[in-house]
Amino acid sequence: MSHRPGWSVTIHGLANQNGCGKDRIRTYIRELEQAGYLSRSKQQRHNEQGYLAGYDYVTQDPPLADYPTKVNPTEVSPTKVNPTLKKTIKKKNISKNTIDLHTEFDKFWAIYPNRIGKGDARKAFFRACESHSVEKILAGVERFARDPNLPPKQYIPRGATWLNQERWDDDPYPARELPKGQKPNAEGPGYRDWVKALHDIGEHFDCLPGEFGCK
Repeated sequence: MSHRPGWSVTIHGLANQNGCGKDRIRTYIRELEQAGYLSRSKQQRHNEQGYLAGYDYVTQDPPLADYPTKVNPTEVSPTKVNPTLKKTIKKKNISKNTIDLHTEFDKFWAIYPNRIGKGDARKAFFRACESHSVEKILAGVERFARDPNLPPKQYIPRGATWLNQERWDDDPYPARELPKGQKPNAEGPGYRDWVKALHDIGEHFDCLPGEFGCK
């Protein structure tokens, strides 16, 4: 409606400008006619060869006949009621355990014997503290770290795994029962018994393929 009188445009041109098909433009034109924004003339336009070239359309504002009539609203005095008193929520004292969880995790991390994957371990520690006491977890990791029968470091589970499996309640590793000063090795006496004892509690780091049912 902002173009000068006599401005013309074609369906083909509108389709190219808007990146759509001519059928969609025809649909939009019908909707504008139904809404009252366009009025098509009854007289047809023909080109120089006498073929139908189209119709003339007149843009206009839609009629206001169906618009609601404005009326002055009735003034009504609001009813006075006693205002509801807002309940004041007292701030609960935040437990020191919650505030110091980062500090408590640092204690755990300093004790744990295989300090790999600190970020995952921190998340697992926070989750564990939601349902278990910090004291219980720290006591468990201290027992675990002091266990004289710990496997080699590369076979100790990561901190996140240890926490996710709630292993602070685990029993100590079985005694190796080797001669004093002798480290366990594949040829040492009693070593396979020690590996079998670890196998029975779920540790398979030195089980041979097919041994004790391991794959």
